[in-house]
Amino acid sequence: MANELTVYQKNEVLPFQNNQYENYPRISDIEECIKETVVGQDELIRRIAISLYNAHYMGIRCVDFIIGGSGTGKTLTMEAFCKEMGLAHTIENATQYTQEGYVGESVDKMLANLVKNSGNDFVKAENGILIIDEIGKKTTKGRGNSDGRDISGEGVIDSLLPILSGAPINIKVQNREFQFETKNLKIFLMDACSGIEKVKSKRLDEKVLGFQMPTSKSKKDLSPEKSIYTKEDLIEYGFTPEFVGRIT
Repeated sequence: MANELTVYQKNEVLPFQNNQYENYPRISDIEECIKETVVGQDELIRRIAISLYNAHYMGIRCVDFIIGGSGTGKTLTMEAFCKEMGLAHTIENATQYTQEGYVGESVDKMLANLVKNSGNDFVKAENGILIIDEIGKKTTKGRGNSDGRDISGEGVIDSLLPILSGAPINIKVQNREFQFETKNLKIFLMDACSGIEKVKSKRLDEKVLGFQMPTSKSKKDLSPEKSIYTKEDLIEYGFTPEFVGRIT
């Protein structure tokens, strides 16, 4: 569903109080600046603004998963936020990475690229944004194969778990090894997850909360809870339970 966007946020949203944080910019001001560049994605902008605001100013860990087809403005929106907030960032394509021991880049290269983009400023990089696109291509269904396992793809997702958990990661920069602290890193995973709507449709046809659903369901009949993807949908699509547990 090319125009559908779902955002999973692994964070706690705190209320903004002007009297407590009077020296901080307002979330609404940041949103309005982004809307000058990105048109028609107000809900996506709102969700990302809250997530980044709480991470950048409140110290709340940010791990978000954005599901949306081509043309929904995922990358454009993220780039606009990075520019507006002056945050170091890197946009990585997950398909270029493989499990350690396979031909291709290992995931620690993502962090090295972030350091490079920050002008080798580790403090700026460790407080920057890691954007990983096409993450769904590392699942079996995302690669168009529903029968066999993609061991290397699963390995990439498993290799990301320490980063998603905020653990320190050893990386190489200019042939020297450094420890990269990921606890303050803002992480955004993105993919169209082509075919996941079929997983959701199958679930809704079979059962919701243990009760049989009517056979005819129009979009207007679905509550907000039934119109988004569940943890079970993501696992059925091919993401590992460990991965899903760190993003939802």
